[in-house]
Amino acid sequence: MKKCNTCNTRLLENARFCHHCGAKVVAAFTASSAPKYHLYFQNIAKLPHLIEKYFLEAFKERITEQHQEKMYDKYFERLQQSEFKKRLELRWKQLAEEAYIIHAKQNNVAENIDILLSKNFNNLLDHFIILECKDLNEFYLPEKILTYQELRQGDFDIQKMILDFLDLENEKETYYTDFIIMPTKKLKNASQAFLFPHKDEKIIVIADQTIFGSCKEGFAMTEKGIYWKAHFEDA
Repeated sequence: MKKCNTCNTRLLENARFCHHCGAKVVAAFTASSAPKYHLYFQNIAKLPHLIEKYFLEAFKERITEQHQEKMYDKYFERLQQSEFKKRLELRWKQLAEEAYIIHAKQNNVAENIDILLSKNFNNLLDHFIILECKDLNEFYLPEKILTYQELRQGDFDIQKMILDFLDLENEKETYYTDFIIMPTKKLKNASQAFLFPHKDEKIIVIADQTIFGSCKEGFAMTEKGIYWKAHFEDA
């Protein structure tokens, strides 16, 4: 069972962020694990090219698994034509130097190189897909979420992070984060229709997705989970 490295919460096998604390998930590495990235330090000049090769493999895996596989060629073409590619060429040289330092220290070399490249590849892919591919993505990804890269639990306000991820300002539905100004009738309807939090469970946001604004359908996010009711469905 996959667990969060920060709070030890059980996670889905393909989770990249912890649903409890918001921390980025780093894959566990054991002594029996085969290294994911094989770097050869006999010819240091070739390291940037090898790192680029591994990045392109990660690029294809990300696009085909988390986006639309049929769009892969368009994402790849965008990568080749963008200014981002020029920045990547510099980054490969920097990563080669960092990997060589890890190799020279001879301390958990395979594990630390895997962590170094995996973390950097994920961050670079996030930036490229969110900043350079807005018109290709099948759903909107707010730029604000990039500010939470590298942060650990306790370094940020989890409520603000969730609201930034939701990017409510660009949504058509009516959302409430201040429940003092939320109409009492709407709050009551939500509580009767789909919002059933435990005692002292902090509510972060309530979304009204009804046509006429009754808030009998929608969703709510709390510090512990998500509650929802879609049209003609039970909560």
